[in-house]
Amino acid sequence: MTQTGTPDATSDSTLAKPQSSIKETVISLIIAFVVAFVFRGFVLEPFMIPTGSMAPTLMGAHLRFDDKHTGYDWAVNPWENAGGNSQAPLPRQGSGGKPIIYHDPMSGREGRDIDLPTRSGDRIFVLKSVYSFFDPSRFDVVVFKYPGPTAGEAPGSQNNYIKRLVGLPGEQIAFIDGDVFTRRPTDAQRGEEDPWAGEGWKIARKPERVQRAVWQPIFDSQYTPWDAQRGEGQFSPPWKGTTDGWNFGDGGKTNAHYRCEAVAPTALEWTNRPITDWTAYNEFYQVAQYPPTPGRVQPVGGSGGLTCFAVSDVRARCTLTPDADGLAMSACLMARGHEFRADLSGGHASLRMRPAPTKDDADPAWKELASVALPERALKPGRATAVEFWHVDQTLGLWIDGERIVEAGYDWSPAQRILASTGMSLDDALAEENKTRGKWPLYEPAKYRQAAFRFEFSGSKFTIHRSAMDRDLYYQPREKPDGTYGLGTHPTSSAILTGDQFVFCGDNSPASADSRLWTDVDPFTANQIDDTVGVVHRDLLVGRAFCVYFPAPKPGSVPIPDAGRLRFIW
Repeated sequence: MTQTGTPDATSDSTLAKPQSSIKETVISLIIAFVVAFVFRGFVLEPFMIPTGSMAPTLMGAHLRFDDKHTGYDWAVNPWENAGGNSQAPLPRQGSGGKPIIYHDPMSGREGRDIDLPTRSGDRIFVLKSVYSFFDPSRFDVVVFKYPGPTAGEAPGSQNNYIKRLVGLPGEQIAFIDGDVFTRRPTDAQRGEEDPWAGEGWKIARKPERVQRAVWQPIFDSQYTPWDAQRGEGQFSPPWKGTTDGWNFGDGGKTNAHYRCEAVAPTALEWTNRPITDWTAYNEFYQVAQYPPTPGRVQPVGGSGGLTCFAVSDVRARCTLTPDADGLAMSACLMARGHEFRADLSGGHASLRMRPAPTKDDADPAWKELASVALPERALKPGRATAVEFWHVDQTLGLWIDGERIVEAGYDWSPAQRILASTGMSLDDALAEENKTRGKWPLYEPAKYRQAAFRFEFSGSKFTIHRSAMDRDLYYQPREKPDGTYGLGTHPTSSAILTGDQFVFCGDNSPASADSRLWTDVDPFTANQIDDTVGVVHRDLLVGRAFCVYFPAPKPGSVPIPDAGRLRFIW
């Protein structure tokens, strides 16, 4: 039978060699370049982070240190000005015989070095078209065109900024004790003389994925200095046993542990290190002493110092192994004039809170927020159980082996939160401001109460293999450079956003020039888009930060990315 039609494509005799020409090659290249530019312009575009306003989430130009005694490594803002530019070559630090002096955030051990290379900033990808199809979500990390004027540049020369979105269209916003409060005011509420005393306020709670990404370490026992584990050196751990029977260290093994030989009630208490929003990244600008004291400002260099505020939003965690059945434990936080507890006992876990005991009321009544059965595997003899206690965004949470088993929140208004965190009512704060001729007391770190924490145990001997304390982002209430109230930091500065306005803050709050502190609007932006100070109009949004694709490269003639720090951005 004879076949007709298309020749067999597998037969070499029927194949024809393709004809090509310079014209076709040029056309192909042009199409490829057009596709690439369209993709970059409308879909995905790379950016470089120049400064540390989003540290440690995103790194600008910085130094990186590591301590051979603890194994901990961390980033610090450059001592010598990098010019706000991550482009090489960047200045070397500690030149001219003047050493760089720094402290390991875990141990407090002082280090000195000279002639250090400055690393450039992280390189990130930004999804540019996402906000054409979806509205921005609170706590997104967003690139936008800076609405303010840029020194030395013509009007309309807008730089790209990157910050975390905290305020959405239609909201009124307030920064209270480091947290974000919002409400959607009614027509009647828009004219309130003291809006913080009004109704409708809710705290802005971060999603779990974002919260885990922004926890900032204060101490982790896995970074205990090796010489301290052998009983040498001057290290004093921040965790202390409150009774006899506690032993620290494990004879020189990799990770320090705490061993408790007591069966009677005892506690492991956080001591000698205040819980503040101090961050190692700002050491050059922030404080000279270590550990830092809230409210003390001691510039180490540069153009002034930054200050520290007490923080009560914390995560305390430990991994413990009981010797026998019957171990009961509690996580106890004293903060904001209240006691917050997570109790694990008898196969159940509960979350409770009450006002702190006083001379007049030595045993206030507890309010149970939630209760649940413990997982069968928890606190079993010979088995390590990882426990995390969260107190963040007016929410308590308990996690067992990485799984949240119970969570409950409490709702305080801005006025209630001010009273709890400072002991001063909103009316008293306003009265004190009048007496001090406009000095707003909530800008003073010394007004805020210090938090205290302890783990309590009873019923069995046990070993803690790892214990750690982390703190949340803390948006400082700050005055603008021109001496006026920072946006959302005073009842009269809690602006109401229109349907296209957003508010942004940097994760490195003490060192971030963000919506709180902006004082002017670029003339072109004011005329063509929006003349409101402190907000970003929807038309200025560029896109959502997606991932760090090229982390700050390691020093050397050939830029090699620090591949271990590749990450998604939350």
